[in-house]
Formats: sequence, C-alpha cells, structure tokens
Amino acid sequence: MHLKKLIVLLLCLSTYSHAAFVQYDGKWSDSRYVPTLTLTEHYDVGYRHFQDHEWYEALRNFLTILIHFPDSPFQADAIFYSGVSYYFLEEYDLANVQFDRYIRTGGTPKHFEQAFEFKFNIAERFANKATMKHPMGLQIFPKIAFATKGDALKVYDEVIAALPSHELAIKALFGKGKLHMKRAEDKESIEVFQTLARRFPKHTLAADSYLLISEVYLKKSEIESQDPDVCSLAQINLRKFQSHFPGDERIAQAEENLHTMKGHFAASLFNTGRYYERKKKPKASAIYYREAMNRFPKTVHAQKSEQRLKALEKVLAKA
Repeated sequence: MHLKKLIVLLLCLSTYSHAAFVQYDGKWSDSRYVPTLTLTEHYDVGYRHFQDHEWYEALRNFLTILIHFPDSPFQADAIFYSGVSYYFLEEYDLANVQFDRYIRTGGTPKHFEQAFEFKFNIAERFANKATMKHPMGLQIFPKIAFATKGDALKVYDEVIAALPSHELAIKALFGKGKLHMKRAEDKESIEVFQTLARRFPKHTLAADSYLLISEVYLKKSEIESQDPDVCSLAQINLRKFQSHFPGDERIAQAEENLHTMKGHFAASLFNTGRYYERKKKPKASAIYYREAMNRFPKTVHAQKSEQRLKALEKVLAKA
C-alpha cells in the first residue's frame, strides 16, 4: 500500500517537470528526445557538444539515439557518453546506471576502465557528500532521497571485483575502509584495511591503512579500556607497519597511538587498584598496580601505580 502511494506521489511530482510527452512513431516519447536529425547527424552533433563540454546538449542527442535507434552501431558509445554527461551534470545515480549498462554491453568495451574510474568517483560522492538520487534510478522522477552507505559500498565492491589488481581497486578498498570507519564499524574497517595491506603490501595506501587501523584500535581503547587484547592487536599492526615500511614518517603517529592506548589501559588498571584501595582491600589493589607497572611501564599511570604501591608497603607487610 505504501509503495503504491509513493509511486503515485512520484508520478504526480514528475508532471511538474519541464518534460512533455508527444506521440512519435506510434509511441509516447519525451519531446526532448524526439529525433530531428538522422542517426549519424545526432551522433556527430552529440559528440561535438561532448567535446565542448556542453553536457546537456550532448546528453539530449545521445539519449535520442538510445531511445529511438536501439539497433544502431552507436549504442555502446551513446551509453558511455550519456553516462559521462550525466556525471558532469551532477546526476550521479543516473550516470552510474548508464555506466552499468555500458559495462554489460559485452566483451571489454573500449572505455571499460574509464567507466570504472567514473564509478569510483561516484562511490566517493555517495560515501562522502550528501548526494541526492532519483527513485529507482529513473530520470522521470525528481531527486527526493539521499544516496546511502549501501549505495557507496555496492559501487566500491563493483570496482574491486572488476579490476582486482588495478589502482582503482586499491583506491576503492581504501574508500570502503574509510566509509566503515566513518560509520564506526570497527571490525569491517579493520578487515578491509588489512585486505588492502595484504594484497598491495608496498602501496602507499597500505601504509595509510596500517595507520588508520591504529586509529581504529585507539578509538576502541577509549571505549573498551578493560580489554587489553586490543592493545596486543595494535602492537601486531605496528610491527607489520614497521616491517613493510621501515623509516616511513607515518610510523611515528602509529607509535604515538599505541603509546596513548597503553596509557588508557594503564589508567584503567590504576583506577581499579584505587577502587580496591578505597574498599580497604590492599592485596587486590596491589595486583592491579603491579599489572599496570609490568604491562605498561612507560606510562603516567604506571608511575602513579608505583607510588601507590610504595604507600601501601607497610599495610601489605602487615596483611
């Protein structure tokens, strides 16, 4: 019921657009795309506008070919060029539809990599900017919804699957990892960054991935300060970073992140020790103070733990 109401609403809204429909060759057609020239002339005019970056006029001619000359030899190029025109008209969802059509034309079309380059840029738009889209990817409907995280992830995955060893796949993996990170999806972001670093171990984005993994672990340590395994995983990540990128200046930040994490865990142990000290349980508090000193010796709270242990020496001796 709700879907029917939505479709009716969209159809009503679409009637207020500047498009008008007329009869042409026995069927209804958007008047903007009714042929006024021969097939070849429409292609030549469209391509001339395309080269001049006159995107609307280029699009109008290429869509005329796609709608009214479906069996023409210009179909594949018209699909691609209409996708590019949509892209520069900031109709990103419609551009993505056209690039998908182009990729499905069969074989490896001549603009194959370029189509995926545009698709990657579209994924970046979907992931990082408030991008409106048309319902069901149809131009007839007005743009009333925002592209979602799922839209971006789908396009990233398409790029990764189609060009697994290409530079675009590396960038798509990195963009996907950052999107998960932005959404606080820690497990997913770490997995994607680790995949990138494993598949492309010498690429500069692998180094950035190690650094961002350390950022994710740092954030987790602020929330999960009772789970020292996070610190161990961060240590493993740092060792891999140092091994694959010795001397890289970004390592210093990862080291600083790890030191900050250790501070969080040391603080948690110290605070637990203080809790037991207030409860008049010096033996229990001493366990936590020693743990902070032994596991995180170069932290502020390890020093504080040492001071508290010294203060408890007489009490512990009597216990």
